[in-house]
Amino acid sequence: MKLFFQNRTRPATASDEAPASGKADFIRQITHDIKGDFFGVSSVCLILRLAIEKKEDPIIILERLTEACDEYKYKLNNFLEYTKFDAGIHETIREPVNLRSLLAAAIGDGRTRALPKALRIDFTVAEDIPATITSDEHRLKHITENLLVNAINFSAHGGHILVKAKRNGECWQLSITDNGVGMSQEQQESLFKLTPAERRSLKNPTGLGLLVTRYLVEDVLRGKLSFSSEPGKGTRVELELPIAGVV
Repeated sequence: MKLFFQNRTRPATASDEAPASGKADFIRQITHDIKGDFFGVSSVCLILRLAIEKKEDPIIILERLTEACDEYKYKLNNFLEYTKFDAGIHETIREPVNLRSLLAAAIGDGRTRALPKALRIDFTVAEDIPATITSDEHRLKHITENLLVNAINFSAHGGHILVKAKRNGECWQLSITDNGVGMSQEQQESLFKLTPAERRSLKNPTGLGLLVTRYLVEDVLRGKLSFSSEPGKGTRVELELPIAGVV
């Protein structure tokens, strides 16, 4: 199954809106998750301080602290972008962006994040991909991170993720394919809904990553996002964005 998402001039129509009570529950859930991550980071900092006072090796604790900070930053960034999405804010900054460097850095961060699961991430860039494009660098980083985190989360230990970038006329395309657990049609449909009951069936209950990514790709950068998945066979996400920036 493949889902395509159309550009929007606002977050959703009235018929797309979740019930107010369901939306409130969703916000409470996300807020609880972010607070939990923050307290987790704080606890690791305390453990690190005690280890230093006892002259113990802090390296392992520092690694845990880095992982906790990365997870907290990831969830917080998605929540902040979601609040803009919900308010209908589509602000963007057009500037020269070194696309090749941005993608290489994102892949490097993804490989570090994938280490605990022993995942292999292969990355190829077509020769006709321009070194510099005009876009919103912060949003591009956010989009790439979300797609990679999604692939990592749904991959089994020792799995493989393939990332490809190529040119398509006046646009560039990025595809991320994993050979992980995949998702059923019901799970795919719930990826872009807000109610907690629907998100409990997902591997990542907070589930803001792909929802925010769709908003950034389609509403902010005016691109296209397609998604396909099959249980037991993995998932493929493909985005297409203009080389010359937002139109």
